[in-house]
Amino acid sequence: MVPPKIPLPRFTAALALTAGLSLLVAPHRAAAQTQAAIMACQFTSGPLTGAADPLPADVTKIAIGTPCTDNAGSQGRIGLAQLTTICGFTAGPMAGTRFDLGRYGVPDLPVGTPCTDNGGSTGTLIPNPEQQ
Repeated sequence: MVPPKIPLPRFTAALALTAGLSLLVAPHRAAAQTQAAIMACQFTSGPLTGAADPLPADVTKIAIGTPCTDNAGSQGRIGLAQLTTICGFTAGPMAGTRFDLGRYGVPDLPVGTPCTDNGGSTGTLIPNPEQQ
């Protein structure tokens, strides 16, 4: 007898796509950090406030602190964004809990990226407490 297949939860993490920015980046390790970090536009105003969009891997000569935009109303500054797969749920049935989306193949993405369990719970990616 073949055991029944158990469906896995459909966890996802997604960045709002913005003009000129790519999700295909290679993580960089900063000397003083324990977690991987990448160069990213960290939004401080507009619809994407609090989120970070990674820069393409081939963009290496932009100074930290340089102004950046998504050309859709969000502005911020270039900085190092910490990478994670931990979703901290803030709304829905899983509100107040966290879950490692990496268990289901979700790649490391910047802290602040919106995430969902596709079952009514939403939140944002948070720093991994085990790596701090």
